Amino acid sequence: MLTGLLPAIAACTGTQGPSDRATMAATADEAALANEDPAAPVGNARYAGTRMLSPHSGCSFLSSPVNFCDERHRALIERVIAERQPNFNGRYIVAELDEWPEFFQRSVVVINASTGIVYPLPIDALSGPLSAHGRSATYGTVETSLDATQFCLVGAVLAYRSINDGRFCFGFDDGRFTGHVTPYMQ
Repeated sequence: MLTGLLPAIAACTGTQGPSDRATMAATADEAALANEDPAAPVGNARYAGTRMLSPHSGCSFLSSPVNFCDERHRALIERVIAERQPNFNGRYIVAELDEWPEFFQRSVVVINASTGIVYPLPIDALSGPLSAHGRSATYGTVETSLDATQFCLVGAVLAYRSINDGRFCFGFDDGRFTGHVTPYMQ
């Protein structure tokens, strides 16, 4: 059991574990070529990999059904990189990815627009506020701006089998999320 957690612990401290290296650009040349994608907005690098910063198994947080490296997620991420400009802290794109539309649930990722590296926020999903019956009838919202040092999620956040309703704010510094702590971050 301890051996299985070691790569996850390494990822939490910002160093690469074996699964992180597999999802990153293989060479410096590939990373340099990332800025040459004619479909990407000026300054956005091409997708260069996904880096999990909380305990994980490959490209999913522990106990999460969301695989951020599968073809569907990669296509969604590449579309965001091609169509959007940074909207957070000068160089990041905070984006929502559809997960379960029938439940109004989306995952959230932070993309470093200058490197193309994707950092999934350690949650399973964000939806709108829950009704008295425990269901959401709308999507949650993400509050951010280009010069902000924090972004906030408003709605119900599902993370590691727990649901919290409210406004949750996070900071990000290329290696760790700060601010609100989700169960995946503990």
